[in-house]
Amino acid sequence: MYKFLLADRVGAFSGVRWPAPGEWLEASEPLKECRNGVHACRAHDLPYWLGEELWEVELDGGVQSASYKLLARRGRLRERVEGWDEDSRNAFGQACVRRVVEHAAASLRAAGLDEQAALLETAGDVPAAAAAAAEVAISRSARAAAMLAQYVGDAAESLASEPVAVVAYVAAHAADLHLSMADVDGFAGEREAQAGWLIERLGLVG
Repeated sequence: MYKFLLADRVGAFSGVRWPAPGEWLEASEPLKECRNGVHACRAHDLPYWLGEELWEVELDGGVQSASYKLLARRGRLRERVEGWDEDSRNAFGQACVRRVVEHAAASLRAAGLDEQAALLETAGDVPAAAAAAAEVAISRSARAAAMLAQYVGDAAESLASEPVAVVAYVAAHAADLHLSMADVDGFAGEREAQAGWLIERLGLVG
């Protein structure tokens, strides 16, 4: 089991600083999802909780399964996943941007905008290329392609200025928009792909 935390072992939502590895963090009864209890998750749920520090954790005391998470009366940090560092966060964010580019390029080609798709895929200045592609798509009334091109710009700009969780979120919504016409849950599929990237890169147990 795993837990994303802010710097210095602080919970992103609770603001609680976890004790040193090996020491238990305990919650009072009754347990209630997102309100009371010690929360963690399995590896395949990690993309929903991205943060600065990633830890292996142990839960104990009435462990419950909830939405993309696990809940228990107490938990303790075992070992920090050192592989989740600045280089890995940046590589993960870049991978998410590339996924958005793939979805946008496919949508542009479906709208007959092959040139814009190719320019977007090979662009050095991704936000500029995305804006140009979106403008052409709008002029051709290719609404979905235009929106996806705008998502590319959002993702690329977020990579430089926002936590990597924002980039991953944009990628999941881009997949959802692109695959919605095929009646596919693109959001969940993209989160699954992101989890696969993390598991492989960091050597996690799924």
